[in-house]
Amino acid sequence: DGTGGTLLGNATLAQGVPHGIKIAEEAGVEYLYHGNNAAKVHKTYTNGTYVWSTDMTAAWSKNHTHWPFKPTDVLVPPGEDAVFVADGYGLSKVHEFDVESGKFTGQVFGGRAEFDCDHGISYDDRVGKIVVSDRANHRLRWIEDDGTVVKTLNLTASIPLPCNAQTSTGTKLGGGFLIVPGLGIDHADPGPWLNGSV
Repeated sequence: DGTGGTLLGNATLAQGVPHGIKIAEEAGVEYLYHGNNAAKVHKTYTNGTYVWSTDMTAAWSKNHTHWPFKPTDVLVPPGEDAVFVADGYGLSKVHEFDVESGKFTGQVFGGRAEFDCDHGISYDDRVGKIVVSDRANHRLRWIEDDGTVVKTLNLTASIPLPCNAQTSTGTKLGGGFLIVPGLGIDHADPGPWLNGSV
């Protein structure tokens, strides 16, 4: 809220393990989508008031098809009625939820064959595709909204462990860049690993 504190004092959004957050405009209203490692996804107004909250613990904890579910990032692609949730610390899948209700739509793709810690999911407006930060595989993968992989870029030499990606549209850099922060890889130190790159 500009004060360096919690979102307008809403500490309940920090319950569990908050990890990824995105803003999306829908019919002229801005909303925040929150991914939480505690099997939760929230949709709120920008003042922190809940629109809906989805906790998949009861539904999935006894079914290992989707469990453990530990969201690391979220995305509402332009023109979609769905929020895509990257399960980077769980089974490395991408799950789709309805933007209006928060209900799981049944669409899921990815998994260890496609991603190993799909840590970040963003929209690359330079090419009109979703970009997934496939962190443990040291690469970025551009996908369609059904999970079809259209491009892979290996980043081992430049950005060893990509955490996320964001286009530079609307910044002084201009719209031609993809900004990719990387986690440091000096795991001899107990962390935090501050020797990462951008």
